[in-house]
Amino acid sequence: MGTRAVYKYRLDTTDRQQVTMPVGSVVLCVHEQSRWLALWAEVDIDTDLKEIKTIVVKGTGHPIPEEQMPLLRYLGTGFVDSFVWHVYEEEE
Repeated sequence: MGTRAVYKYRLDTTDRQQVTMPVGSVVLCVHEQSRWLALWAEVDIDTDLKEIKTIVVKGTGHPIPEEQMPLLRYLGTGFVDSFVWHVYEEEE
């Protein structure tokens, strides 16, 4: 493992998106910043290897299919304006 740093990734408030990060990245938290939903992760800045994380964003009251629940790991909740967003990583 090389040198680590915390990087920010801006998220869209869509149901599902892919975020490319260095291999071995660890998601630390999710919050709002400047009216955007953002995810912070500790990453290895010495590696050129990348991985794609599938991020699922659901608003309060939005349905999550039962079959999808075992695949989701909760990352955090962010408040953007009057909306509340709940963020998950989809694990394989």
